[in-house]
Amino acid sequence: MKVRKFKTDIEQLKEAGLSFVRQNGDTKMIYRATIVNMYLKGTSTKALSEACGESPATINLWVKIADEQGFQALKLASPPGRPSKLSEIQLDVVRNAILSPPETHNYAVWDGKSVADFINKQFNVSLSTRQCQRLMKEKLNLSLIRPQTLPSKGKCNDEERESFKKKFLSS
Repeated sequence: MKVRKFKTDIEQLKEAGLSFVRQNGDTKMIYRATIVNMYLKGTSTKALSEACGESPATINLWVKIADEQGFQALKLASPPGRPSKLSEIQLDVVRNAILSPPETHNYAVWDGKSVADFINKQFNVSLSTRQCQRLMKEKLNLSLIRPQTLPSKGKCNDEERESFKKKFLSS
């Protein structure tokens, strides 16, 4: 069994780990620091790996980083995932366009397909319809619900429906 040689005193490292967990609000960092703390308290890498589902190499890497650079170094360098194809300025342009009437940009309605076309024409960036729907909902905080043009059959009788059609569709 290979015994790890620490650069920092283990007792100081344990204290630093406990204070880091108490002060940090990021759940991923608390998770990593807790696993390192458990290792420092004597839990084997194999047992930690089986319990939390992380590979032993990952756990050893976290312990090494905490030992050599401190617990703050366990933070992610950048947000996970693929970087966005649109900058914040471009997202603001898209948001302003969607908040304006669709007719001003030669569209009947703002939906995923029309937003994808708008982005392609404005910024020469190709996004799928589904990506644009997700963009509107998650990044721009806009609803994907279309306005109801006719009352549904279950909510009114046929006469009311016909009068609605005559009133609003004839104009």
